[in-house]
Formats: sequence, structure tokens, C-alpha cells
Amino acid sequence: MILITGATGFIGSHLLPELHKRGYPIRVLLQPEAAVNQVPKNIPVEVTICGINDEHNLTAALKSVDTIIHLASDESRGQNADLETVDIKGTRTLLRVCEKSTVKRIILPSYIGAEPASAYPVFKTKGIVEQAVINSGLDYTIIKTGPVFGPGDHFITKLTKYIKTIPLITIVPDKGKTIVHPIWIEDLVSSLIYSLDHPLTVNQKIPIGGPSYYTINEVFHNIMKYRKLRQLLFHIPSSSLRLMLLFWQVFFKNTPTSSFDIDTLAADHSAPIDNITKVFGILPFSMKDYLKQ
Repeated sequence: MILITGATGFIGSHLLPELHKRGYPIRVLLQPEAAVNQVPKNIPVEVTICGINDEHNLTAALKSVDTIIHLASDESRGQNADLETVDIKGTRTLLRVCEKSTVKRIILPSYIGAEPASAYPVFKTKGIVEQAVINSGLDYTIIKTGPVFGPGDHFITKLTKYIKTIPLITIVPDKGKTIVHPIWIEDLVSSLIYSLDHPLTVNQKIPIGGPSYYTINEVFHNIMKYRKLRQLLFHIPSSSLRLMLLFWQVFFKNTPTSSFDIDTLAADHSAPIDNITKVFGILPFSMKDYLKQ
């Protein structure tokens, strides 16, 4: 039995149908406050309604589970996110309950550049979560990526909305020369599923990405080209842009992006270009081809 936390998020919504298609037994962990609206549609899965820090009910949720795919994170809530409670404390609680369960292994998507000492909150949080998983005594596979793109993503979709927000100009962090290594959601999903049955991925941190690196300027230019948007790029320091977005979120309910999203564009994050093919046998789909569709 596979337990999936965060199953109704972006990655989970693409992962669940593929796991079902391949016949894996699945149980999903849903948060009580949103469980009614989050039950997966048209996919026969077991559903457990339980908070990520509820040790008593987590014990029941882990009954007969041998593998966890841990997707739960509060990151998508932007500045309203509680990374300490959901991501860090929640992971530690989950791992503590695993000690007295049948769980043998945990599979964790993370970010290239995630480190406990990172100056950026999301990367620091992911780094702390990675370290907790490694120190848990469970077998693990940590798949580290750059930005993930695909229908309903938090990368291309958010940046497109961001570009449309201010007439004529788009504000870009620093000089726009930071390197990112985007990966298609279906390639990430295939990598996660491959990891379930291949021992060589056990107790490994594996960085993967798509077939191309892009500068931030190239990402914006490609989105504008293929989404038929006309804007000039205006560069300011990432620290200033982060403050601007914090101010924006205070006074406006619907912000197109958050300071967390800017963090993912603030430093070079890339994997060896052929790693996804070497490790998982996948010929990756490019961001540019996705945008052309």
C-alpha cells in the first residue's frame, strides 16, 4: 500500500491517475478542513482524513502502508504559508509515527538547491525536510528538480499571470541571467513511479531536469512569444522585488506570484542535463515545446 500526502496538489493530481492506471494500491491523506472538496474524482483510492501533525490518526492512516510518497507542503499558499508547522513539523511527526508502523520507504520530491542553511525560506525548508528524511532510518529516494511545468502548474501559469499584471513592463529579478532547469510534470511523475520498483534509486538524492537550461530572461521571452504577450523586461534587485510582492500581498487579495516564487528564480539551480535519461530512461519534454502547444 502506498500512502500519498499532499495528493490533491499539483504533483499529486498528475501522479494519482498514473499510479491507478498501473495498478498500485493507493491511500491518500487529506486535511480535515478541506477534505470534502479534495476527494479525488473518478479514481478508486482509500481516503484517510487526518492532519499531518495528528499522531493518533496518522498511526491508523499508516496501517499496512509500506511506502510513502510525501508531497504535503504549504508552499503554494505563498506568504500565508506556515512552512514550519506543515512542512517541517509535519514531516517530523510523520516520520516519528513511521517508527512504529509497517512503512519501509519514503519518496520525496524536492528542489535542486535545497539546503538547511539556504538564505531562501522555501529552499531552507526543503533542505531541513530532506535531512529529516535521510536521518529517519527509512529507505528513501529524494528526487530534486528545478521548476515543474504542466497544466495547472505554479511556474508557467503563475509567470503568465504575472506578465499580464502590469501594462507594458514585466519586472524581473536581478539581471535575469540566473539559470533554471525546468522539468515537465509527466517526466517527474514517471521518475517517481520508476523509483517505486527500482532498488538502485534507494537511499539516493537524484537531481533531474528537462532537456534544456534557460536563463530567467529566456523563460520570460519564451512565455511572451508563445502566449503572444508584448512586454519589456525591467530588472530590479531580487530583494526589492521580494519587498514589492510582500507589499502587494498585504493590500491586494489576488497576487499573481509570491516572494517564494521569486526565490526559485534567485540562484542558479540545475541538474546534469542527461541525468533523467541515465537514471530513469526518460527522454524529457522541453518547456519550449510545451509552450508551443
